[in-house]
Amino acid sequence: METLTFLFTDIEGSTALLRRVGQDAYALVLEDHHSFIRSALAAHDGREVKTMGDGFFAVFSSPSACVAAVLEMQHDLEAHDWPAGERVRVRMGVHTGEASETAATDLMGLDVHRAARVGALAYGGQVLLSETAAALVRDRLPPGAALADLGLHRLKDLGRPEEIFQLNAPGLQAEFPPLRSLGNPALPNNLPAQLATFIGREQELTEVRALAETSRLVTLTGAGGAGKTRLSLQVAAELLDGSGDGVWLVELAPVADEDEVAPTIAATLAIAGQPGFEADDIIATLAARSADPVDVVTGDRDLFQLVDDARSVRIIYTQKGLLRPDVIDEAAVTAKYDIPGRAYADFAALRGDPSDGLPGIPGVGEKTAAALIRTFGSIEGITRALDLGHGGFPRGAREKLERARDYLDISLSVVRVVDDAPLPAVDGQLPAVPPDAARLKELGDRWGLGSSLTQFVSAVTRA
Repeated sequence: METLTFLFTDIEGSTALLRRVGQDAYALVLEDHHSFIRSALAAHDGREVKTMGDGFFAVFSSPSACVAAVLEMQHDLEAHDWPAGERVRVRMGVHTGEASETAATDLMGLDVHRAARVGALAYGGQVLLSETAAALVRDRLPPGAALADLGLHRLKDLGRPEEIFQLNAPGLQAEFPPLRSLGNPALPNNLPAQLATFIGREQELTEVRALAETSRLVTLTGAGGAGKTRLSLQVAAELLDGSGDGVWLVELAPVADEDEVAPTIAATLAIAGQPGFEADDIIATLAARSADPVDVVTGDRDLFQLVDDARSVRIIYTQKGLLRPDVIDEAAVTAKYDIPGRAYADFAALRGDPSDGLPGIPGVGEKTAAALIRTFGSIEGITRALDLGHGGFPRGAREKLERARDYLDISLSVVRVVDDAPLPAVDGQLPAVPPDAARLKELGDRWGLGSSLTQFVSAVTRA
């Protein structure tokens, strides 16, 4: 076991860069990149341990030599004329600790993993140091160089937080977005800290990560104590990249009642609602309560049933995107489906609605469903006509409807929304000022809302 300073580097956005410049130009990029890294390693007594595609793992016996090497690397990378006018940006992480050499001349140890995690926090062009490395070089920095304390950050190994420092020097970029740590508001999560650093299991990590990126549900099975939960947490941490809505842990072990599963998930995700009711029911109830005109912005045509010209309830339908919405009122429903404007729910039940898992009546398509609604007004009207033996049914429709009586009896309970859910009173008036400015700022920071929140508050204040 020996004490070394570890350096991890890799090109930011290398896959996208490959797509932009093509394989031939990218091969030249890698050749020049590798040349700069290896030249600086040789000049400052660094040892290349291994390369990983576009990344390097290297070690130094002197932390000061490592700092001198990374500064040389970044200056050379920044000054180089890259193919196709590209700018190749490399992120770097430095940590000092202990490691032992394996038979394959590789290095292993907790501090090696810690160094890799420090590097993973950085952006292209940024050099980050752990607290240990920073303490060793603080008084021996090259002229003009300085360390900026970026505070405590939770690394993606879910272990103890690490004090992180940024290496600044003339000619290097100094301003970067918040680090890619688990405390970054752009990476929302509730992943718990772990007592131990995650080591190894690279094959399982790769397999589960690939499954999670291509499947809606991934289940890990195994004997108790095999490490299923710890593996899941580590995959979750590594999937956090700011591209989605975050990663959340929902503790279902204490939940004994199956009816409490959905509310527990909703509470973890901070989703407002009412137990036993869906989001559409909440929207319908708020619309029904309102004495003012209501516009419901949605891409769900199931809510067409809410349109009501008498109460000025419209649907702003966003299937084509927010820039080209369709305004749906009773006339629009009639024009689109040839049915009365308030009859969409019954029409959808007859025709079928895949979004609600409704197959519809076999053999009854959109035109026949519309004709039935125009003649009988509703599904209740249709079932009464069937019971009384009335005529007026399109050819063959009566038999099809008789065979589907069980479906008719339950379909409306699925399609029709509830407009009288027991919600607490809601004040629909926009406040002149935020009632809790501190809480609003906390939420804005957590979700990375930035200037959007500022503009919203300004608009509400002016209103």
